Amino acid sequence: MKNIIDLSNGSLKISDRVTVSKEITFDDLRNFAPENSIWDIGNGYKWIYFSEIKIDNYYFYFRICFYQNTTLSRAEFNFYHQPLPEKRSWEDWSEEKDLQQIKMYDEYLIEMMGANNKTFDWGTINSYYDRRSCSTGIGIKYK
Repeated sequence: MKNIIDLSNGSLKISDRVTVSKEITFDDLRNFAPENSIWDIGNGYKWIYFSEIKIDNYYFYFRICFYQNTTLSRAEFNFYHQPLPEKRSWEDWSEEKDLQQIKMYDEYLIEMMGANNKTFDWGTINSYYDRRSCSTGIGIKYK
């Protein structure tokens, strides 16, 4: 699978036209994708979402977090072999499926950088599985 993270600086290539890096602001990204969903938490943090971005044979879902509109704080993403259903329910979830996903994310990161979590001068990358929120993914935390 294509490597979408530049390990030298942490930039994340979402598509041929969009690369998220420390230089981009929330407004820059929002102007580029005004139709994308956002979540303003109300405490200075805002998230912008990118869904069903096809890269190679996978469907990616990105969540990009900014603090005070100017500081890139975090990026999270998932990828799947097929698009997620528009409406999901608890019947769609199983711990077995989450464990399969985290294994796939670990394999991706190990292939890309030799480990499933790593610290760099610009931040950290890790795979995660949170049983309490029933979520898995790859997270990038920027310094």
